Amino acid sequence: MATFLDLGLLDSFSIVFTVLFIFTIVYALLESTKFLTESKGIHAIIAIALAFLSLASKGMIQIITTISPIFVVIFIFILLLLMVYKIFGMEDSWIKNVIQDEHDATLRYFILIVFLVIFVSVIASVYSGELLSYTNSNTTSTSGVTSNVGATIFHPKVLGLIFVMLIGVFTIQFMTKK
Repeated sequence: MATFLDLGLLDSFSIVFTVLFIFTIVYALLESTKFLTESKGIHAIIAIALAFLSLASKGMIQIITTISPIFVVIFIFILLLLMVYKIFGMEDSWIKNVIQDEHDATLRYFILIVFLVIFVSVIASVYSGELLSYTNSNTTSTSGVTSNVGATIFHPKVLGLIFVMLIGVFTIQFMTKK
Protein backbone atom coordinates (compact mmCIF):
# COMPACT_ATOMS: atom_id res chain seq x y z
CA MET A 1 0.00 0.00 0.00
CA ALA A 2 1.36 3.41 -0.94
CA THR A 3 1.61 5.98 1.82
CA PHE A 4 2.88 9.51 2.07
CA LEU A 5 5.87 8.29 4.04
CA ASP A 6 6.97 5.68 1.48
CA LEU A 7 10.57 6.66 0.75
CA GLY A 8 11.47 3.64 -1.37
CA LEU A 9 11.83 5.79 -4.47
CA LEU A 10 14.60 7.80 -2.82
CA ASP A 11 16.85 4.73 -2.68
CA SER A 12 17.56 5.10 -6.38
CA PHE A 13 18.79 8.65 -5.74
CA SER A 14 21.18 7.70 -2.95
CA ILE A 15 24.17 8.06 -5.28
CA VAL A 16 23.15 11.62 -6.16
CA PHE A 17 22.71 12.49 -2.48
CA THR A 18 26.11 10.97 -1.70
CA VAL A 19 27.83 13.02 -4.40
CA LEU A 20 26.12 16.21 -3.20
CA PHE A 21 27.01 15.42 0.41
CA ILE A 22 30.69 14.82 -0.37
CA PHE A 23 30.83 17.94 -2.56
CA THR A 24 29.28 20.06 0.20
CA ILE A 25 31.55 18.75 2.96
CA VAL A 26 34.77 19.01 0.92
CA TYR A 27 33.89 22.47 -0.40
CA ALA A 28 33.04 23.73 3.08
CA LEU A 29 36.30 22.35 4.50
CA LEU A 30 38.37 23.87 1.70
CA GLU A 31 36.64 27.24 2.05
CA SER A 32 36.95 27.38 5.82
CA THR A 33 40.61 26.33 5.93
CA LYS A 34 41.68 28.16 2.74
CA PHE A 35 43.66 25.04 1.85
CA LEU A 36 45.82 25.28 -1.32
CA THR A 37 44.37 28.61 -2.46
CA GLU A 38 41.75 31.21 -1.70
CA SER A 39 39.98 30.78 -5.04
CA LYS A 40 36.40 29.53 -4.71
CA GLY A 41 36.51 28.14 -8.24
CA ILE A 42 39.49 25.91 -7.55
CA HIS A 43 37.89 24.74 -4.31
CA ALA A 44 34.72 23.88 -6.23
CA ILE A 45 36.69 21.95 -8.88
CA ILE A 46 38.55 19.97 -6.20
CA ALA A 47 35.28 19.24 -4.38
CA ILE A 48 33.56 18.09 -7.59
CA ALA A 49 36.51 15.87 -8.50
CA LEU A 50 36.55 14.22 -5.07
CA ALA A 51 32.77 13.80 -5.11
CA PHE A 52 32.83 12.02 -8.46
CA LEU A 53 35.87 9.95 -7.46
CA SER A 54 33.87 8.67 -4.51
CA LEU A 55 31.49 7.03 -6.98
CA ALA A 56 34.21 4.50 -7.75
CA SER A 57 33.91 3.06 -4.26
CA LYS A 58 30.68 1.22 -3.45
CA GLY A 59 31.83 0.97 0.15
CA MET A 60 32.12 4.75 0.44
CA ILE A 61 28.56 5.17 -0.82
CA GLN A 62 27.30 2.54 1.65
CA ILE A 63 29.17 4.18 4.53
CA ILE A 64 27.71 7.61 3.77
CA THR A 65 24.17 6.33 3.22
CA THR A 66 24.39 4.38 6.48
CA ILE A 67 25.98 7.06 8.64
CA SER A 68 24.03 10.11 7.40
CA PRO A 69 20.71 9.28 9.12
CA ILE A 70 22.53 8.51 12.36
CA PHE A 71 24.25 11.90 12.37
CA VAL A 72 21.01 13.68 11.43
CA VAL A 73 19.25 12.11 14.42
CA ILE A 74 22.16 13.07 16.71
CA PHE A 75 22.11 16.63 15.34
CA ILE A 76 18.36 16.92 15.92
CA PHE A 77 18.81 15.54 19.46
CA ILE A 78 21.51 18.12 20.20
CA LEU A 79 19.32 20.93 18.87
CA LEU A 80 16.40 19.77 21.00
CA LEU A 81 18.68 19.51 24.02
CA LEU A 82 19.90 23.06 23.46
CA MET A 83 16.28 24.22 23.14
CA VAL A 84 15.47 22.58 26.48
CA TYR A 85 18.44 24.38 28.08
CA LYS A 86 17.21 27.67 26.64
CA ILE A 87 13.66 27.03 27.86
CA PHE A 88 14.95 26.54 31.40
CA GLY A 89 16.84 29.84 31.30
CA MET A 90 20.39 29.02 30.28
CA GLU A 91 22.06 31.84 28.41
CA ASP A 92 23.98 31.51 25.18
CA SER A 93 27.19 32.57 26.90
CA TRP A 94 26.93 29.65 29.36
CA ILE A 95 26.42 27.13 26.54
CA LYS A 96 29.34 28.66 24.62
CA ASN A 97 31.59 28.49 27.69
CA VAL A 98 30.72 24.82 28.27
CA ILE A 99 31.56 23.94 24.67
CA GLN A 100 34.74 26.04 24.44
CA ASP A 101 36.13 25.42 27.93
CA GLU A 102 39.87 24.94 27.42
CA HIS A 103 40.53 23.55 30.90
CA ASP A 104 37.88 20.84 30.81
CA ALA A 105 37.57 19.20 27.40
CA THR A 106 35.42 16.33 28.65
CA LEU A 107 32.44 17.24 26.47
CA ARG A 108 34.56 17.50 23.33
CA TYR A 109 36.27 14.18 24.04
CA PHE A 110 32.92 12.53 24.73
CA ILE A 111 31.48 13.78 21.43
CA LEU A 112 34.63 12.71 19.57
CA ILE A 113 34.53 9.22 21.10
CA VAL A 114 30.82 8.80 20.29
CA PHE A 115 31.40 9.84 16.67
CA LEU A 116 34.42 7.52 16.37
CA VAL A 117 32.47 4.57 17.78
CA ILE A 118 29.62 5.22 15.33
CA PHE A 119 32.06 5.59 12.42
CA VAL A 120 33.97 2.40 13.27
CA SER A 121 30.76 0.41 13.74
CA VAL A 122 29.42 1.58 10.37
CA ILE A 123 32.70 0.68 8.67
CA ALA A 124 32.61 -2.72 10.37
CA SER A 125 29.06 -3.34 9.20
CA VAL A 126 29.81 -2.28 5.62
CA TYR A 127 33.08 -4.18 5.25
CA SER A 128 32.23 -7.15 7.48
CA GLY A 129 32.30 -9.66 4.64
CA GLU A 130 35.79 -8.66 3.55
CA LEU A 131 37.11 -8.35 7.10
CA LEU A 132 35.91 -11.79 8.15
CA SER A 133 38.14 -13.44 5.57
CA TYR A 134 41.20 -12.03 7.37
CA THR A 135 40.21 -13.35 10.79
CA ASN A 136 40.58 -16.83 12.19
CA SER A 137 37.16 -18.44 11.94
CA ASN A 138 37.79 -20.58 15.06
CA THR A 139 37.79 -17.60 17.42
CA THR A 140 34.73 -15.77 16.11
CA SER A 141 31.38 -16.95 14.93
CA THR A 142 30.21 -16.19 11.43
CA SER A 143 26.62 -15.47 12.43
CA GLY A 144 26.96 -11.72 12.07
CA VAL A 145 28.88 -8.55 12.63
CA THR A 146 27.49 -7.95 16.12
CA SER A 147 28.60 -11.29 17.48
CA ASN A 148 32.04 -10.93 15.87
CA VAL A 149 32.55 -7.43 17.26
CA GLY A 150 31.42 -8.58 20.71
CA ALA A 151 33.74 -11.59 20.60
CA THR A 152 36.64 -9.37 19.57
CA ILE A 153 36.04 -6.60 22.10
CA PHE A 154 35.57 -8.97 25.03
CA HIS A 155 38.58 -11.12 24.14
CA PRO A 156 40.98 -11.15 27.14
CA LYS A 157 43.88 -9.71 25.12
CA VAL A 158 41.79 -6.77 23.89
CA LEU A 159 40.41 -6.09 27.37
CA GLY A 160 43.96 -6.13 28.74
CA LEU A 161 45.11 -3.69 26.07
CA ILE A 162 42.18 -1.34 26.82
CA PHE A 163 42.97 -1.52 30.55
CA VAL A 164 46.66 -0.71 30.00
CA MET A 165 45.74 2.16 27.63
CA LEU A 166 43.33 3.61 30.21
CA ILE A 167 46.01 3.45 32.88
CA GLY A 168 48.37 5.29 30.53
CA VAL A 169 45.80 7.95 29.66
CA PHE A 170 44.96 8.68 33.29
CA THR A 171 48.63 8.66 34.26
CA ILE A 172 49.47 11.24 31.60
CA GLN A 173 46.43 13.31 32.55
CA PHE A 174 47.31 13.42 36.26
CA MET A 175 51.00 14.06 35.59
CA THR A 176 50.35 17.01 33.30
CA LYS A 177 47.61 18.60 35.40
CA LYS A 178 48.73 21.71 37.24
